[in-house]
Amino acid sequence: LRDPYLDIRYRNEAANVGFYTGKFSILQEISAIFDEVGKGVDGEGVLEEKLNTLLEQLQNLNTEHAGDKSYDGAVRGAALALVNMFHSYADKLEILQNDTVDAFKEDLGEVNNILQSIRELNESIKKAEISSGALADAQRKEGMIGERGQQALELRDERNKLIDQLANYLPIDVKYSDEP
Repeated sequence: LRDPYLDIRYRNEAANVGFYTGKFSILQEISAIFDEVGKGVDGEGVLEEKLNTLLEQLQNLNTEHAGDKSYDGAVRGAALALVNMFHSYADKLEILQNDTVDAFKEDLGEVNNILQSIRELNESIKKAEISSGALADAQRKEGMIGERGQQALELRDERNKLIDQLANYLPIDVKYSDEP
């Protein structure tokens, strides 16, 4: 037995969990790229170290050694190291973006497969209800009591499992209605 209220609550929460799990996963990947904890000198992060080095070189050039070619080279070297780090981050972020898009495409294929299965189950449920309804009418005419819709119930259970699985990917709103 399934309670429609609990189904709705479960599916809403599953959609939220799916959203935040995906978001958390991507943020973890980004944090691995920009990991600044303990990789630099004196407890500073790598990026912070490069920025501080460039700042120190600029201050040295400005205050003590203005116009000195050797300090010009030191400033250029510190700036080049910072720019190279930015390029490295950009390359890693581009790879992450491509991987995320590929994963999204795979998830989209899975969602399409689930939707296709639900569509096929809906057709099977309709056929099972029609045939079980005709069988039950015939059994009532002959005085026999039949199991009306047993196959349709099993198909509905399978459909509900697929809908629950679909709720992990996106928010859904299920409405049941009877057709004449």
